[in-house]
Amino acid sequence: MSIDRKALPQLRPSVTADNNARDIAAARAQATFSVERLANYLYGGKQRRLHRDRILRIVEKDPVFSKSTRYYRSLEEQIAAGLAQSRRLVELRDQHGWNEAEFSQALTLVDDFLPITLHHILIKPLLRTQCTPKQQSRWLKDAEDWRIIGCYAQTELAHGSDLSKLETTATYIRETDEFEINSNSFTGSKWWIGGLGEIATHTILQARLILGGKDYGAHMFMVPIRSLDTHKPFPGITIGNIGPKAFGATNSTNNGFAYFDGYRIPRDNMLAKFAHVSKDGVYVSPPHAKVGYAGMLLLRVSLARDAGWALARAATIAIRYSAVRRQFASAGEEVPVLQYPNVYRRLLPFVAQAHVMLAGTDALAELFSQLNAGLATNDVSLLPEAHATSCCLKSLCTKTAADGIEEARRALGGHGYSAGSGYGAMYGHYVASNTVEGDNFLITQQTARFLLKVLQQANSAEKRSLPASAAYLAHVKTLTTTKCTVERPEDWLCMNVQEQVLTRRAARLAVELATALLQERKPWQALNTECWRLSVAHGHVLLASAMRHRVEEIMQADSVLYPVMKRLSELWFLHTVETHLGDFLEDGSIAPHQVQMLRAQLSTTLSALLPDAVGLVDAFDFPDYVLDSTLGRSDGRAYENLWENALRAPPINSDRNGNLRSLDATPFGYEEYIRPLLKRPARTGAKL
Repeated sequence: MSIDRKALPQLRPSVTADNNARDIAAARAQATFSVERLANYLYGGKQRRLHRDRILRIVEKDPVFSKSTRYYRSLEEQIAAGLAQSRRLVELRDQHGWNEAEFSQALTLVDDFLPITLHHILIKPLLRTQCTPKQQSRWLKDAEDWRIIGCYAQTELAHGSDLSKLETTATYIRETDEFEINSNSFTGSKWWIGGLGEIATHTILQARLILGGKDYGAHMFMVPIRSLDTHKPFPGITIGNIGPKAFGATNSTNNGFAYFDGYRIPRDNMLAKFAHVSKDGVYVSPPHAKVGYAGMLLLRVSLARDAGWALARAATIAIRYSAVRRQFASAGEEVPVLQYPNVYRRLLPFVAQAHVMLAGTDALAELFSQLNAGLATNDVSLLPEAHATSCCLKSLCTKTAADGIEEARRALGGHGYSAGSGYGAMYGHYVASNTVEGDNFLITQQTARFLLKVLQQANSAEKRSLPASAAYLAHVKTLTTTKCTVERPEDWLCMNVQEQVLTRRAARLAVELATALLQERKPWQALNTECWRLSVAHGHVLLASAMRHRVEEIMQADSVLYPVMKRLSELWFLHTVETHLGDFLEDGSIAPHQVQMLRAQLSTTLSALLPDAVGLVDAFDFPDYVLDSTLGRSDGRAYENLWENALRAPPINSDRNGNLRSLDATPFGYEEYIRPLLKRPARTGAKL
């Protein structure tokens, strides 16, 4: 929605606004590397970026995807917008012949968690990987053609963290060859289920399988929940929307609830790629007890991968605005606040963290791809490692990103609190990732259990190869007795020093946890914090390893990008150690004078990266449409954008069609509220 400038009073030109554009251009000109080449690397090549831009033009010009009233919608309007955008995306898919990857790109560019998102990123993959060929012939084509729309129903109203404690049951009825699904109580209602509230026709349901009175644990079932003719829920199912979410975010997702009461489905609706029930009620078990965790694992991989891009987006807005926002000076003209150490010391680490998380979660995605390839032939050998790694990186990366988004907003002064800055919606949308698919502080217990098993294996007489992600535990005795060898600030830049410091910390915390359990006999539930610390330390080892491989790959492929990428890797390490100094100081592995050297090198590295700040966030290549930020626009004209954004505000300054109210007329709410307040009768005196 554009503003009709003829309706505005005559405004004087702003020197400050013109300076904004010059400041951002000057900051861009300082880059020491090719922004274009780094963007191409991050997106997998120039052709992929160009292809994305073609899809962007289609989405951006379509009025259904207009963001002009995004921050002013009621709950009902948000739900309606999500449904309208879902319908339009599928129509555009049909119109332009988009394949799955192209549709994924369009869904990303729309930049909202739509009620069809989970169908695309989770339901279709589960149908491909968890179903038999016969089951795929029943559902997969309709799912791919959007003739049916699914959701994933695992979470329950009162469900904790143990999948085996779900209340919902699927009991086999041998006489009718059916499963009877029951929530069993209102606390067993499926809750928070994206897409369930309004749009879903089916759900992949997690329920405890009951055969002959025996509980076989959680399994997945394909459950039709609404009529394909009327879209009404089937008898035996009660469905609704759970209502608005915190921060007013993600309401378009259609999060819903479902209560099952004696609802029956055919026996063949149990997803049977790995486990099934015969007609006479005999259970055939899967090759691994946790193979049914694939849905959670896939979502955790997706959440972890999104973290790097979410933080990159927050950093883009913050650094661009800080490059044009001027404050203070000892003499003469005020300077861009990005030049102040207290600003760039807060913001530049976010750029480094984003790059390192992108590298680490790309490696996680590759591990998941290898797992899926193995599962196709019933090879589950990678499942424990993939499960532990996904828990670790989902927890670490989503918390890092959520914390970074809010800290970036705080660095922008008062304007960062405006909805138009983009941070409110970004944080509200993203912070849910810290509890979705497992609370970040709880799922790290899965990582800790895995590492304890690897540690036990490393200490056993039987010599077997350790999982690649935890192979450093083979050297636990050497690691836990080695001191940091840094003698000069620049020694902290040695990759071998960095590896030794991070792996020693993780190995020591693993040994301490094992000691607390086996020798001190402490109960597991008393060691949650120790599990969290170990998982964080292990996550830093994983991220450092992935970034090291990425930097080495770039060194061979592009000498122009190598220096800046190496410096980002170094910044991430230095910032990580400084942030977690307690872990490194408590056992004396790092001496206080070495901490002083670390901080000196951190300051040097930050100063060296500062000229590249705007170029680095430009290389993330977020279109202005996706950023949707008055402060982070690529043209740098933050104050013009803030002014125009205020004029758009319906119903205060304009209507929903973009027609300005007369700004010198009686303001909104005067007759109803303000006039009666100001013109009320005078008080006649107290009655007490």
